[in-house]
Formats: sequence, structure tokens, C-alpha cells
Amino acid sequence: MMKELDDNEIHHELYIHLLWSTAQQQPLISQSLTQHLYDYFCDIALTCESHVIGGQVSNDHVQLVIKFSPDISIADLIKALKVSSMLWIRTNFLDASDFEWQKSDFAFSVDFEEVGTLIDKIKRTKSFLEEVYFLLDQNDLEYDCKEILE
Repeated sequence: MMKELDDNEIHHELYIHLLWSTAQQQPLISQSLTQHLYDYFCDIALTCESHVIGGQVSNDHVQLVIKFSPDISIADLIKALKVSSMLWIRTNFLDASDFEWQKSDFAFSVDFEEVGTLIDKIKRTKSFLEEVYFLLDQNDLEYDCKEILE
């Protein structure tokens, strides 16, 4: 028997693709840090009532596919992910005490049916610049190259 829908419940299926880089797109994230950082992003997303569905932490950037809650703004979710992870890296890895993410970040909506394909594509991505320019061009977005690199 199917559960009857409650008029007071909100039902949603909202997915976003997040992308940002280390400061100056430097390869600062070691192989040993990538899995710990990915797990940390999963934990932070949960505190924001969201779930990391997939993605990758590379040596110079992060890409995450997140099912997010409409109870939090995308800007607040990104801020929580970036600020918390930056502080976590600085605190737990002494050689990264001045670690920073770039100021800009990118968020794209994702159709439910495209989530699996997107996650597979992310796993094949090589660099931040390769990915960000492709996504901006694919979505017909105008951009200033200088602002992307900040």
C-alpha cells in the first residue's frame, strides 16, 4: 500500500553540480587527502540537510553532485562546504596551514536522469580549467577569464 501524501509535506528532487578550485588552481590536494576530504564534504552536506550523491576531489579542484534541500540556499550550502573544509584542512594538515579555495565557485542544476552520467564524466575530468570552460560554454554562459581564476 502506498503512503498517502500529506498536504503539509514538501516533496523535492533537487540536484546541483558544484565546482571550485584551490587558490590559483594549484595542485595542493594530495592523494592521501582526497578521500578524507570527500568524506568530510559528505558530513558537511548532511549538516545542511543535503546529500553528496557523487563527485571527486582532485589535486586542484572539487566537483560534487548534491541532492539538496530547499530549506537551505545554494549560496549557504557552498559557503558551508568551502569554509568548513578550508578550516578542517588548515587544522588537520600542518603543511597546509595557509590553504585556501578560490573565491569563485560554480553551480549548475542537474536533471535527475543526468545524475549518473554526470558522476561518470566527473571521474574522467583532468583539470579544473578543462572542466569549468567546458561547462560555461556548454551552458552558453558569458564569462570573464580573469574572474574564473580568482
